[in-house]
Amino acid sequence: MRPKADGAWHLHQHTRDLDAFVLFSSISWNVGTPGAANYAAANGFLEALALHRHGMQGLRAELLGLPAGEREPRLTTALAQQISRIFAMPVDRLAHDVGLTDLGMDSLLAGQIRIMLAKHLEIDFPTMGLMRGPTIAELAAAALARMLGETSGTATASAPRG
Repeated sequence: MRPKADGAWHLHQHTRDLDAFVLFSSISWNVGTPGAANYAAANGFLEALALHRHGMQGLRAELLGLPAGEREPRLTTALAQQISRIFAMPVDRLAHDVGLTDLGMDSLLAGQIRIMLAKHLEIDFPTMGLMRGPTIAELAAAALARMLGETSGTATASAPRG
């Protein structure tokens, strides 16, 4: 964490009149990455620094994360890791294209997933959206939409599975 944070802070302190001040972050700050807490914390620092430059000093700062095409697949993987813990099953046995209700999710597990989404992604995802039985991939798409403020982000199952 220290090299990334120290480098960004050093550049911040020594640059004032720029056309651009670009920071590269990662979605790991929002979803967590097992075994990489320092990396996630450093990315959180970059987000805070960008806000500091904008709000406190009116300086330019652009925060670039993952390219748009990589966000959803990475979020799908991260959600699968978190959901596998909630379901107490190995992540490699958790199909991304099978509805969560078909994997055995009940209202209690849906509540735990909702809490996990609130904790790691800071979104308020409706339990009923989960109970519709989205796949992990559909849930990732809906969660990402909510995080970006694009839609209501309510996951829907495309068709009854069975």
